[in-house]
Amino acid sequence: MSGAALVGWALLLGAAGSVGSAGQGVVGGGAGPGNGVWLVTSAALFGVHSAVHGTGTAIGNVAGADLVAKCASRARLGAVAGAQRTVTLGVMPISAAVFGLLGWWAGVGWAAAAWVVLLSVGVVAGARVREPREDELAAVEPA
Repeated sequence: MSGAALVGWALLLGAAGSVGSAGQGVVGGGAGPGNGVWLVTSAALFGVHSAVHGTGTAIGNVAGADLVAKCASRARLGAVAGAQRTVTLGVMPISAAVFGLLGWWAGVGWAAAAWVVLLSVGVVAGARVREPREDELAAVEPA
C-alpha cells in the first residue's frame, strides 16, 4: 500500500469520525482525542494489520497449494486445484456481504465473534486432514 493511499484512508476515517474526532484534531489542534494522535495510531494499526494479514494470506496460500498436491491424484490435480481456487476466491465477496450485514444488524463485536468461531472450526477441520496412504492413492489412480 502506498503512503498516499494510507494517508488518504486515515484522513477519510478521521473525517467520518471512526477514530474519534481525529479529523478535527488535524485542523484544530488541542488536547484529548482530537489532537491527531488517534489518526496516527489508527494509521499505524492499519499498517500492522495489513502486514500481518498479508503474511498470513501468503503462508495460507502456499500451504493450501501444497495440501492439494499431496491429496489429489496426478490425473485430477488440475481439476482439484482449480476447484479449490474457485471456492476460495468465490467465497470472499459472499462472506464480506454476510459479515457486513451481520455487523450492521447485530454489531461488529458479534460479527467478529462469529468469524472467530467459524475460523476455529476451519482450523480444527484442516488439522484433521492427513496425507493419503499409498493404497488410497492406488485406488483412485487411473489404470
